[in-house]
Amino acid sequence: MADIAYNIERSALLDTRQATIVKWADIGKDEVGISWISGEYTDKTVHILGNFSDSTVTIEGTNESTPSNFVILTDPQGNPISKVVAAIEAITESPLYLRPKVSGGTTPSVTVIIVAKKNKR
Repeated sequence: MADIAYNIERSALLDTRQATIVKWADIGKDEVGISWISGEYTDKTVHILGNFSDSTVTIEGTNESTPSNFVILTDPQGNPISKVVAAIEAITESPLYLRPKVSGGTTPSVTVIIVAKKNKR
């Protein structure tokens, strides 16, 4: 199992809205994304896409200062964010750390993109 790095994508349009894009690409079988410190972003939407190949993708979070005990986050209807096909979901919780996890499948290659926005002060 490998830990997949994320990339932060920025643009002038997003900067004026105090938003950012976080992207983990090509996540494979039984791999997890490196934890992203997400606590300062109160509004987050996740887009899960790619070749699932019978895998399940979950979005997990933790509030531990040294992240180790992740739990699956939920959408606004209270459903776990656990997908076997492409989807876009709002993330209800705002944990300190957040990451995607791919479980099972044969040869999945999944991309997870989060658009995160800060509250304006």
